[in-house]
Amino acid sequence: MTISANLLADRVAALDVDGVTIWDLDHVPQAIDPRACPQVYPVPEKFLKLDDSLQISFGPNGLWMHTYTATFRCVQSPVGKERRLSKILPSQVNAYVAFIKAVTHNAQLLGAAHVKPANTPEWGVLEDSSKAQFNAADLALTIVEYSAD
Repeated sequence: MTISANLLADRVAALDVDGVTIWDLDHVPQAIDPRACPQVYPVPEKFLKLDDSLQISFGPNGLWMHTYTATFRCVQSPVGKERRLSKILPSQVNAYVAFIKAVTHNAQLLGAAHVKPANTPEWGVLEDSSKAQFNAADLALTIVEYSAD
């Protein structure tokens, strides 16, 4: 099987998404720096979930299709009284769309045959380890990968 959490996170972090900071598994923030927002990083506790592995051709070198879900957290901005939903929501949507476009348009660079959003994110409040609150959502991606092992 070719699925590698580190490799996938590294390749996603290497993507260039204008205005969005992307972290790999080695740099998942414990305390979020508001100056780095918007930012996207793998959700450590639920980053990869294997949905299905199916052998699609026979023989010792048969082709396998692996479908899995990778979950990333998008942190948009600190929660604050001066920030109204009418100001926050458009930038949240823009960051989400820019990230999804970069990932789906670069599926082959990620080692995948196909990448698509697995869900519509539900934006809410995330509290980091320092108890600071941020507008955030978890973005799940469905990834299809083929291997001959």
